Amino acid sequence: MLKVNSATTVEGVRVGSPPGDQPEIKEVRVSPDGRHHINAISSVTRAMTLVDLLDERAAEPRGSYTFLANGRSALAELDAKSDDTKSDNVKSDKELSFPGLSRQARAIAAHLRERAAPGSRALLLYPPGLTFLPAFFGCLHAGIIAVPAPPPETVRLKHSLPRLLTILEDAEPDLILTTASLRSELDRELVGKLDDFLPNRDRYWLATDDPDLDDEAAAAAWKTPALDGGSLAYLQYTSGSTASPRGVMVTHGNLIHNLRHLQRGFAYDADSHSVTWMPHFHDYGLVDGLLQPLYSNIPCHILPPLSILKRPLCWLRAMDRYGASHTHGPNFAYELCIQRILPN
Repeated sequence: MLKVNSATTVEGVRVGSPPGDQPEIKEVRVSPDGRHHINAISSVTRAMTLVDLLDERAAEPRGSYTFLANGRSALAELDAKSDDTKSDNVKSDKELSFPGLSRQARAIAAHLRERAAPGSRALLLYPPGLTFLPAFFGCLHAGIIAVPAPPPETVRLKHSLPRLLTILEDAEPDLILTTASLRSELDRELVGKLDDFLPNRDRYWLATDDPDLDDEAAAAAWKTPALDGGSLAYLQYTSGSTASPRGVMVTHGNLIHNLRHLQRGFAYDADSHSVTWMPHFHDYGLVDGLLQPLYSNIPCHILPPLSILKRPLCWLRAMDRYGASHTHGPNFAYELCIQRILPN
């Protein structure tokens, strides 16, 4: 984790009366002039599940998600956007507020429940971007267990398809959720290869970016089934690089507990701003990259992983452009910056 801040965090201090089981946490910082500053560690939450968390953040949003689609041009694209074109919910196809995410998730949940019962599993195959989040939270709202997985790369099917088939065989999903464009690509490239798992494509393959699914009436009428901290949220599969992919069962309580400790350990506060590029099917990319900004109620800018590999400078530029306080990556990403970015 890289914490970019001119001030230095000294310690965490518990103050005030604890709401629920979590006290308000503040941090003491020492600025370069030696003065002490106390900042609130972002939003306190009573949430026991991710669904509760999203409801809280949708009611009082301070953060949002923005996808920078192209590493080279994204900053220029965003600079060129006019503020008067933005709405409160889905600001554009590359920006998503917490209320917008909540509405879309509820609408998707209503459609999922027409096809599968709570406790069923849904495989999530999504490219980088904002389409994954509504599908993921739609599953959580419906009580359906999400199974994030990397979509097969058509140019590397020999490597990527066996992993997908292993996950399908192990997870036994009742649904496959994806985008309309990716579904067409999968139909074309994988014809016949997935029929043994989900033969009825029209019913069990769902393109969640279909505009017809974004039904405000269905979202408003949706009632989430009873969930608690012990409810299973999703299955996290290993990469399969050294052995067959293995699934780990992750509960809502696991996630809330982990997010709370990440927030405290890395000093997320009300002024934090995150930039992430880690894949959403990776545990680091999903939990710290996408869910922590929601937990801390802060803005998050998302870059496609390939843009970092091709042009690592866009990662640093995004951090500078948006005043990011938090980002993350494996060692090779920082080494790539050193090797590929010239001093001038």
